[in-house]
Amino acid sequence: MADLIYQTLDEFIKTPFGKYDNENYSRLNTKYNSDKSKIKIKNVIEYKDTFMIHLKIPSESKPGEFYDVVIQFLPGDESIKKELTIQNYYIQFFSNSPSFIYRYAVLYKTMGFMIDAFQEKMDPAYANTLPSKTNAEMKLTYDKSLFYACKFLLDNNVRYLSKPFLRAMPKVNFHKFVDEVFDYNGSKPNYSIYDLEASFNKELLADIQRAGRHMSTRLGLPGSKKENTPESKERTKTSTFKPVDSSNPKPTGIHSGNHTGILSKKKPISKIKAKVNTFKTSSFKGMRATPTTPVKPKIRGTRSTRRG
Repeated sequence: MADLIYQTLDEFIKTPFGKYDNENYSRLNTKYNSDKSKIKIKNVIEYKDTFMIHLKIPSESKPGEFYDVVIQFLPGDESIKKELTIQNYYIQFFSNSPSFIYRYAVLYKTMGFMIDAFQEKMDPAYANTLPSKTNAEMKLTYDKSLFYACKFLLDNNVRYLSKPFLRAMPKVNFHKFVDEVFDYNGSKPNYSIYDLEASFNKELLADIQRAGRHMSTRLGLPGSKKENTPESKERTKTSTFKPVDSSNPKPTGIHSGNHTGILSKKKPISKIKAKVNTFKTSSFKGMRATPTTPVKPKIRGTRSTRRG
């Protein structure tokens, strides 16, 4: 399995998947400024070494209704785990906004940016299908719901990125936290929460280990590939998917309808497979990343000292 690219909240909103998206940022930021007072924090849990924050994001097309967004924060190493803030943690997502589910979710899932516990809440018909119609360019960026959630937490980082503040908030257990996040059609699916937690724990351990390896690579620690090597540069070039040239007699990758998608010139990146749901087996084996002009990764030799 190829090393995955991880980002902090601040890195993601500025350069989603390592590439600037200024047009999308400006458009969404204008809307955010008029809607930010409607955003709510629903639940927060500290689960093992991670934090998960559930936000309610206002719908643009359905006034008075809200979408569920969950952001999971993973520590990159022991020193970050000891900080009083989670703003240097790596992040994963889930949103039940249609724009996310049908344009980006399966791409996030492939890149390791999807929270494993919430795969149950995706539309099964699109769980392993590339968005060849709704996102024909296979662009990797954020939709409005994710942008609002990230921007809200960053704007209120003294509270909602502060471990002491988060730990002082009303507590819910894992089962209640997951149950109160609605699925793609606004309902609560019927599944075994206990089986789901067992599966989630297994994937969470793997996620934390991968995040640790990624942090070591970025800091150039012994036993890791330094960030300025050709291999590490290649890993930053993952901001789009593109169709395979039909003239290629031996295309590699996966096929979805009339679209064959590829994700990198190196090893397969597929990370997530459905564990306790009825989804078909992941079809992302062999998907490869198409290089794009990358943004030079920021090496965090010094970390934020801001405390909540």
